[in-house]
Amino acid sequence: MNLQSFNAAVEAAEAFLARAKRVEWTEVKCDDGKRIHYPTNGKANGAVKRASLDLTRALAEMRKP
Repeated sequence: MNLQSFNAAVEAAEAFLARAKRVEWTEVKCDDGKRIHYPTNGKANGAVKRASLDLTRALAEMRKP
C-alpha cells in the first residue's frame, strides 16, 4: 500500500457513498405478506453499481504491496 493508492481508494469510497445516497427505494407488499424493496431510479442505481466496481478496483490496487 502506498499513499497514492490509499487516497484513490478513499476517493472511490466517497464517490460510492455520494451516489448510494441518491438511490430511491420503493416497497411493495406481496400477497404472501412479504415486503420487497427495489430501487426506482434507474440512472442512480446504475451509477451506484459503476461506483461499486470502481471502489472494488481501487481497493484491490491499495492491497498490492
